[in-house]
Amino acid sequence: MPRALLTLDHAQCLRIDKGPQTAADMATDTWNKLRVFVWTAQVQAACRVRRQGAC
Repeated sequence: MPRALLTLDHAQCLRIDKGPQTAADMATDTWNKLRVFVWTAQVQAACRVRRQGAC
């Protein structure tokens, strides 16, 4: 899971650096690779924070 969170951080930075499509693809790919039991409130909260621009 830490690797997934780092990848989401990277995607957020790409979005800020004007690469929105690449960022969206990276975030979606990462989210889809996570197992269902990993989709906890902690991961969802981290995604919300990243979506708000914390890079």
